[in-house]
Parts: sequence; structure tokens; C-alpha cells
Amino acid sequence: MKSTLFNIEIETKEKEDQTVAEMTIDGIIGEDMWSAEDDQNTKQRMREQLRQVDAIEADKIVVNISSLGGDVDHGLAIHDLLASNDARVETNVIGMTASAATIIAQAGDERFMSDNALYLVHRAWTIGMGNANDFQALADDLTTLDDRISNIYAKRSDKDQQEFMDLMNESNGDGIWISAEEAKEYGLIDTITEPMKAAAMDKSVFEKYNIPKPPQAEEKDDQLTVSIDGSKIAKAIKDEFRNDGLFLGDKEAQDIQEAEEASVSAPSRERIIEQLALTKIKAQIQ
Repeated sequence: MKSTLFNIEIETKEKEDQTVAEMTIDGIIGEDMWSAEDDQNTKQRMREQLRQVDAIEADKIVVNISSLGGDVDHGLAIHDLLASNDARVETNVIGMTASAATIIAQAGDERFMSDNALYLVHRAWTIGMGNANDFQALADDLTTLDDRISNIYAKRSDKDQQEFMDLMNESNGDGIWISAEEAKEYGLIDTITEPMKAAAMDKSVFEKYNIPKPPQAEEKDDQLTVSIDGSKIAKAIKDEFRNDGLFLGDKEAQDIQEAEEASVSAPSRERIIEQLALTKIKAQIQ
């Protein structure tokens, strides 16, 4: 079975008379000590794959990116390997793309991003140990990385480098998630595309690499809600408890009474049912 990591698919487009190599980058960028995969998203792996691309004299490389980032050293190296390749490179950001993965996205001659995707840039960070001198040297190294990364962003846009430093410095250096529209305004992408299916994502990278969780969808005033008759919900819950011969305590009765007195939106209904279901399970255990 082929891995989805740096998986190369070669196709010839007769209409355009082009040979196109397509690859997908997902998961953690760099070596993941927790993974048993041999073909991880490393600079060595990318170098091997680009040799295949060069061997078939590909005219274009399409890189689909859905990764929360990882090792900045590998991210920078992969960026440089793609940017220096003779083939035309198109990067396509889908899903949530963050950190080192956004550096790779800048390697495209043309950079695409799905309308539903999210983008995160932040200051470089690491874990260290040692004395004060060691930590001062480490801080200097991180500042140098911040400068290099923000310079890569600035070179591909019409924005000043300081604007990207300010963006990276949001939330005490953890950055913020921005939409496709905002990414385009910053010059981080060229074209917004229709949503496409993103690869399954290893969300453990949120904790491993200190990446902020993406924002939850905000409720809008004009959001469509489904009105539910509270009395019907209450009756269904009562029947369920009665059928199982369970005791209905004062707290549960009060919750049901509140549901009977007013219609509730679908989200509120789900919370009530979930809470009462947990109560039901506890009663069964007791």
C-alpha cells in the first residue's frame, strides 16, 4: 500500500501536453519519534521524491498540503528544495495548515488555498535545557529563525516583513488562525479555490508543537436554528426512564420541567439529552 506521505502520482495531461507530479504532505513535518512510518515528511524524503520528478522531467509539481507543521529545519529545507526545482510548483493548502507547513506552502510559483481552510503562522519555539548562557543562545537562535521565516512570507507578498512579525507575535507568539480571505490579503496565497476533501489529520501535533487550537465556528445572528417542542423532548425522556425502571431524581425532574416550559434550539436540546443520558447510565451502574 502506498503511503500518503509524499506519495508521488504521475499523470500525463495530453490536452496541456504536460507531465504532472502530484504529492500530498500531511501529518507532522520532520521526523516523528512516535511514528513507525519509514517515509515521513522529512527533507531527506523530499529529496528522494524530487529525484523521481526530475527523472521523468515533470513540467509541473502539485503539492497538496494539510499539515499542522512540525520541525522548522525540515520545513525550511523542503521549501528550498521545491522552490529550486526546475518544474513549475503549485501548492494547494487544504484543511488546517500551520507552522512549518505554511513555510512549505510559500514554495509554490502559484499558491492556492481552499475557501474553508485555515492558516496559522507563529513565532518559532522549542524545548531546551541548560544554564542561562545556553538559554540566551537558544533565544538568539529562535529570533534568527523568526527573521528568516517572516522574510520568506514578506518576499512572496507586498507586505512589509514587520507585518508578518506582528502576525506571528499574536497571542504572545503563538499566532492566530486566519481564513483564506485573510491569507490572501496578507499575500500568503494567490488564489482561493472551492473546498476539497482534506486528508485525515494527526491532531496530536497541537500539543507536540504548541500550536493553538483553531477557533470554533461563531454563532451569527442570522444563523438557522431548529425550534424543538420542549414538551415532546420531556415526554420522550420520561418514557425512556420509565421503561428502564430507573428512579427519576429531583434534579432530573427539574431539567425536564425546564424543557417542558420552553421550546429550545437544537444545540440546547442536545445538551439536555446528553446530560440526562449520563444520569441514566450512572443510575444503571448504581
